[in-house]
Order: sequence, then structure tokens, then C-alpha cells
Amino acid sequence: LVFGEDSAEGIPLWIADMDLPCSQEICRSLQRRLEHPTFGYTYQPKEMWEAAQRWIAEEHGWEVPLDSFVFCPSIVTAVAATLWAFTSPGDVVLIMTPIYEPLQKVVEGSNRMLRRHELRLRDGRYCWDLARLRAELQGCKMLIFCNPHNPGGRAWSPEELRDLASMCKEEGVLVASDEIWADWCLFGRRHRP
Repeated sequence: LVFGEDSAEGIPLWIADMDLPCSQEICRSLQRRLEHPTFGYTYQPKEMWEAAQRWIAEEHGWEVPLDSFVFCPSIVTAVAATLWAFTSPGDVVLIMTPIYEPLQKVVEGSNRMLRRHELRLRDGRYCWDLARLRAELQGCKMLIFCNPHNPGGRAWSPEELRDLASMCKEEGVLVASDEIWADWCLFGRRHRP
């Protein structure tokens, strides 16, 4: 409905981008920033990281040391940096599909071997097949995991996370967890890092 004859009747409510006008406060702030001619490195005050640290502790019960935070301009660049730091060209990297397409592309673009574990819809929720997943983890160096799942929105249960962690530990597979949607859990579900 967003495009085509009936587009005027649609309500544009995307997850990442909405077809709504930007607030005047944001526009004014951007205009003020544009008046400065240098667009160098992004300033990251300590207070920003302290606020993130407090939020993670209060919302998720996870105490993260300040020196653990690293700035990355996007989830894709963060995953690329993780691949370069912890894997080598030719290493096998497993992902669970469906998944945000750029995460698949960054694995292949880093000259790693992409292996896919196809999630199955069961009662309207994406689920993994434990036996098949265990077999597909064999020989992998890394698992790129979405928690909560994107695009399914699935918040994995504590039991599922324990099973996954146990299998990855047994196989020596490093887990790189994309948790960018952690604060979007709905219907009483909680994110568990």
C-alpha cells in the first residue's frame, strides 16, 4: 500500500524508516551542526557511554565495564570488524536465515565461507532444529546470531540460549550476537543477552 494507486490509504510504519516528517527540533539541531564546516570524527563523550552502561544494567541486568564499549557506525561494520578480528579468510561462518541480508553479504565480502541454518516456522514463530543446527555448527569458526531475531522479532528463550551456548562451546564456535533490537521486545517478552 505504500507505493502505487492505494498509497494514500496506507500508514507508513516501517521498523527502521518511516515516511513521516522529521521533528522541527531535530531539523534545527541538524542545521546548527551543518553550519560548522568540519565533519571529522564523531565526538563520543564519556557521558554517552555511561548512559548506555546504565541502560543495559537497568533494562537487562547486565553489568558492562565502560572500557568494553566500542563505537561502530553500523551493525554491518561492527560485524565486519568482528569477522576480521576473530576469523581468517576461508573460515566457515554460520548464520540463521532468514536474516538481515547485509549480514550475509559482509561474511562473503570478508572472504569467509557462509553456511546457512534455515529456521523453520512453527506456530508462527521461527525455530531452529537442534539436531540439524548441531551438525551445521561442526567445522564453523563463528556463529552470527540475531537476538532478538531479525526479521522474525523472536526473543529466544533462556533454554534455547543455553542449548545454543552449550553446542557452540562444545564445537569451539565463537558467537557474535547482533542484539540491536534488544529494546524492541513486545508482548511481555524480555531480551536476554
